[in-house]
Amino acid sequence: MSNSSFKSQMNPLSIALMIVIAAIVGYQAAAFRPDPQPQVPLFFATFDLEKTFNNSDEKKAADAELLRMADDMKKQTDAEGKALQQMEKDLEDLQAGSPKHREMMEALTLRTGEYQAQVEFFRLKLDIERSRTMKNLYLNIRKAAEAVAMERGYKVVFVDDSIAPIPAGTSEEMTRQISARRMVYTSSDVDITDEMIKRMNASFKTAGPAQH
Repeated sequence: MSNSSFKSQMNPLSIALMIVIAAIVGYQAAAFRPDPQPQVPLFFATFDLEKTFNNSDEKKAADAELLRMADDMKKQTDAEGKALQQMEKDLEDLQAGSPKHREMMEALTLRTGEYQAQVEFFRLKLDIERSRTMKNLYLNIRKAAEAVAMERGYKVVFVDDSIAPIPAGTSEEMTRQISARRMVYTSSDVDITDEMIKRMNASFKTAGPAQH
């Protein structure tokens, strides 16, 4: 068949039919082609609370100060304890029932009470200082989380409780542990722990320990 006779048979109706068929085939092929993964913006992030606490320069400085306070308190109570021991030895050398013995007994009783009060005062003081340090550190963690969220457009920042292992225990303890967990999986793509630690330590270094 010559080219001229072929062209003569390709009337407008045939051409239109071929176009329709091609369009249908192309549509069917597109229908079976997998859709690309949509780029969904991340509105939430997670972080490791324990890691953030433990890697905070603020916490390290606070722990060192608490250790110094505890050591100073121990020296004071140890000195007072030795003084009380000496008073007890001196009391043994006195005649029981004598005026000097009674006087020493009263002094020892009073000083023992003061010693016990001092020990309790030091214990409470350390506990209050630990509580204050923990509260300030947690507030600074919240500030760091807010700063990262504002910068990246996150609406919520969660504590990732799926990281910590579940300790062994009774069935009741295990049930309580599992029920307390709120996350079963988080992707590393949404973890901002390292960035939070970096921000907190930079802020602490700039402000200086005296400002915290």
